Amino acid sequence: MDKSSILLQAFYWNTENYWFKLLSSKCKNGEFSDFTHLWLPPVSKGASGVSSMGYDPYDYYDLGEFEQKGTRPTRFGAREDLDELIKSCKLANLKLIADIIPNHNSGGASEWNPNVGRYTHTDFSEIKSGRFKRNYESFHPCSSRISDRGFFSDFADLAFSSNPVKDEIINWGLWMSEQGFSEWRFDFVKGLEPEVIKLWRERVPGEIIAEYWDGDVNELVDWLEEVNFSCLAFDFPLYYKFEKLSNNPSNFSMFDLLYSGLSGQVPQNSVTFVANHDIDNVSDKFKPFAYAYILTLDVIPSVFWKDFEKPSLNNFILSFLRIRKEFRHFAYSVPYCDERLMVMERSNQSEAFIVCLNLAPEQTRVHLNFPFNVSKVSQILSDGNHQILNQNSVEFEVSQLVSVFKVC
Repeated sequence: MDKSSILLQAFYWNTENYWFKLLSSKCKNGEFSDFTHLWLPPVSKGASGVSSMGYDPYDYYDLGEFEQKGTRPTRFGAREDLDELIKSCKLANLKLIADIIPNHNSGGASEWNPNVGRYTHTDFSEIKSGRFKRNYESFHPCSSRISDRGFFSDFADLAFSSNPVKDEIINWGLWMSEQGFSEWRFDFVKGLEPEVIKLWRERVPGEIIAEYWDGDVNELVDWLEEVNFSCLAFDFPLYYKFEKLSNNPSNFSMFDLLYSGLSGQVPQNSVTFVANHDIDNVSDKFKPFAYAYILTLDVIPSVFWKDFEKPSLNNFILSFLRIRKEFRHFAYSVPYCDERLMVMERSNQSEAFIVCLNLAPEQTRVHLNFPFNVSKVSQILSDGNHQILNQNSVEFEVSQLVSVFKVC
């Protein structure tokens, strides 16, 4: 993945059943042509069967082909539905991101666990795929280690200190690559030792995008340093800036957004977003503002399914994605910022795209200089005005939240 990548999170919490059929149809119709990657929900059979969103992994190798947990298909479809989606994406030159949960498991049968002196649901010996069977020694506490960095709720916590578990997870990752997945969204990395991330990166092809859910950018940077900056991470600190803006716009300062979040400190390791399946608290009024911001940054963005499908946002997002394709190789800068207005610029030596994000209640003017002779200014997404002052400078007048101009 590189900075020209654009992700679509192709699901939301509690999607309808047989979801993969819908995605295949949309893919064949060319509806995902503005994206480079499709992020799918977890495809392995979950403990709650057909109602599972996949975050309670039971049988990693069951992608909807074995009758267990009361169903053959997963919530999202049967194995043949997934295969058809993979085929459709390959034909459309779309790469697939697998959402994987290596931290914990669910749905094991009860067995006596001498490590804790009681019965635990850690017996996965009867999984129908017959691959990556587990028992109490596969989970914390085990004979080699009491715990790792964190448990998720009361789920059985996989013990990567056990060589069989470590090898089996890597083998599964290699197998998933063979099925057609090229990148990996790692769920709940706060529960994993950094060595797990580094081992996967060494052994399994494809980029990792880590869900390190924390609003403290220093926490994220410290964690990335622990994994030798070997993966990407979602920019939760930036998301919380958007949420802050949405909750109290009159008191929000644009300086809070200036080079903010993970993308402001280590943009090469950042993936930005405005909403996802877990958190979606930015109001629709400010979502165009937030999407304009992340799509102008020189950072990989992720678009949320519900936003992409919402009529009030779809046209704006598609328009901005196409603008981004025009300037994706241009340099990024912020030529102007005050409390209520930020001007973002993507430019080369002969043209520039100017993105004005405006929180002021009245019309606002800003004067910009350019390193080339200006002959034309086009309003792309704007109801504002402009005036060419001389061959190298333009005054822009904006009144709405988002205004975009092309200068050449």
